[in-house]
Amino acid sequence: VGDAALAGVEIYQGHGQLSSCTIDAAGGHGISARQSGQLLVSDCAVTNSYNNGVLLSEGGTLTLSDVSVLDSGLTGVKAYRSVANITDSTVRNSGQYGVYVYDGALSLSGSSVANSVSHGVLASLADATLSGVLVVDQSAQQDQPGAGATGVTVIGGLATITDSLIDKAQSYGIRIESGSISGTRVSNGGLTGIYVSGHSASLISGCDVVDNLYRGIQ
Repeated sequence: VGDAALAGVEIYQGHGQLSSCTIDAAGGHGISARQSGQLLVSDCAVTNSYNNGVLLSEGGTLTLSDVSVLDSGLTGVKAYRSVANITDSTVRNSGQYGVYVYDGALSLSGSSVANSVSHGVLASLADATLSGVLVVDQSAQQDQPGAGATGVTVIGGLATITDSLIDKAQSYGIRIESGSISGTRVSNGGLTGIYVSGHSASLISGCDVVDNLYRGIQ
């Protein structure tokens, strides 16, 4: 699907399943589903979308597997009042956020979120579980931020982050209010490596927090 004036694929109040597809240069969202119970996308490339690459709004569950979402004008993958499950996928060069979940839940594993202009991963009013996630610089010259603001932010929900790499975030590497971070490297950040701002107890274990400009952990 190429050069659609609005969305490349749009689903309203239904279930969607897409596989082995390419969606390029949509004038709106690459893939958009609203008030839909399920959106499953596998083995697809969504590139050069003017707005969001993949969007599920006020729906049920968004599931991405082996999907590349590249060069989105706004957010690469957005779940609004929905649940997002993302595995083995790449989100790169998003004009705003790489992955954004609001008022739902996020599971992100075995995936990279690279070179977002703002946050790499943002979960707001949502629990977030990240495992084997890379928030890094994948530019050809290796001269760009991994994330233009914070690498991973989880606010208003519980964060569980394991075995991940957050590198070259311009603000905080990881910012959470409560949860646990283990086996994760947070490096070369512009401010603080790990920032915990909530009043609940959080656990940080087995992490390498190195070469961040101002503070390692706050």
